Amino acid sequence: MAIDGNNVHDDIYQMHVKQHYFDLLESGNKLVEFRLNDAKRQCIKVGDKVRFVCQNDHNKFVVLSVSGIVVSSAFETLINEIDSNLLGGISPRQQLKELERIYDSANIQQYGVVALILKRAA
Repeated sequence: MAIDGNNVHDDIYQMHVKQHYFDLLESGNKLVEFRLNDAKRQCIKVGDKVRFVCQNDHNKFVVLSVSGIVVSSAFETLINEIDSNLLGGISPRQQLKELERIYDSANIQQYGVVALILKRAA
């Protein structure tokens, strides 16, 4: 259960990630996750927990806490605002290319994008 102000959230948010990114999140080397800022992500608040599940093995997961949230209209702008040390050794350019392959521009324009800054869950 995560508490945010006066709101109590009983659920842990769940997101699936590719093996490479899962490994970096699990090791603690990557401490940021980029997503569309759709309705699901708009509900996430600082202090909430996210269970990241490996796409290749749904039995593998890691639970991290959200310590910060950065919202933008475009991934390029967002990546420039994030400390590259949080990327787990992935270059900002490489991260941007991967995000552009995953998300189409119509969805980005509709929802905007978000960076969830993470830390180990207590």
